[in-house]
Amino acid sequence: MLRSCLSKVISPCQSAFIPGHCITDNILIAYEINHSLKLKSCGQERSMSVKLDMSKAFDKEAERCGSISGFRIGSRGPTLSHLFFADDTLLFGKASLQEAQHIRTILDLYKAASGQEVNFDKSAVVFSKNTDPTVRRSITQLLNIMEVPTHDQYLGLPTVVGRSTSEVFSSVKERIWQKIHGWNEQRLSKAGKEIMIKAIVQAIPTYSMSCFKYPDSLLSDIQSMISNFWWGDGAKRKPIHWVSWDRMCLSTNDGGTGFRQLKAFNLALLAKQAWHIATQPSTFLHRVFKAKYFPTKDFFQDESTSRPSFTWRGLCAVRRYLLSGSKWRVGNGLHIKIWKDRWIPRPSIFKIVSPSDALPEDSTVDCLIDKDSGK
Repeated sequence: MLRSCLSKVISPCQSAFIPGHCITDNILIAYEINHSLKLKSCGQERSMSVKLDMSKAFDKEAERCGSISGFRIGSRGPTLSHLFFADDTLLFGKASLQEAQHIRTILDLYKAASGQEVNFDKSAVVFSKNTDPTVRRSITQLLNIMEVPTHDQYLGLPTVVGRSTSEVFSSVKERIWQKIHGWNEQRLSKAGKEIMIKAIVQAIPTYSMSCFKYPDSLLSDIQSMISNFWWGDGAKRKPIHWVSWDRMCLSTNDGGTGFRQLKAFNLALLAKQAWHIATQPSTFLHRVFKAKYFPTKDFFQDESTSRPSFTWRGLCAVRRYLLSGSKWRVGNGLHIKIWKDRWIPRPSIFKIVSPSDALPEDSTVDCLIDKDSGK
């Protein structure tokens, strides 16, 4: 009974407890909002993002944030006032004293109702770059909270990735190196090394790989560390690699060990994320990305975008793989292009080989359907 009513009482901005909601949804949305805050110009509305550290807090109803105006994603996109995942909370609103007072009132009500408090020493506020310095100081003093250029992390992943992407994800490389360095001293057997690599080392970057496209140089470094660990004997000298890593990544049936090819694995995780965005138009994640990057088209159609985010560039990088491995299932045919899209049940190409001049280039399949007979 409780499961059937949770979706009605828990906000769409809460990514826990509801089937179909995923923690990565919040991560991607938070990244896009912080990216938009950095791009705000002087003529646009001044905004702020407040990250709160809630001591053992749980989600409250979305109406708690009803007096916060929120942050609008694109000109036609949804307005977001908060992102909740368990005790990791982001609030969004106008950068004004009135809005800050609303937040303060809400937090006081929450404290009185739950007996829990916000740890302001671990909380912070980020302002859009067009916010007046005087307003910034007034808000931070009212909320008793520090201002930071950007939230370093949200749900364990970065909210901003600059030009040096390798440095941002260097912590992942460091964690892998520490694991391997500790195991080298234990002189593990080949069977033990295989278990450690598959169960632990390759699992470390999986979480962040679901949201971000790793630089090839970083993946190469991680792959080298794993390969050296596999062939090494615990000594500091460089080991001899008797078999190529590509061969090692083949399945056991094909003569390999079944290790992951990290670059392909990263692209596969991003492709899964991209497919989720492309095929689930009712989700909050889809609405955010559509408003910002493809407001008049669908996910698979290029639309000119100035200064796209790091996450969007990663998702765009896998679109061609999705297109090459998918085809349309014809329904009403309204969105399927006769000459351009893959919809014909013919192996390998799934397209019409010889376009005809009888129909315009942008004609859709619905014009071929007999509306009366349904054929």
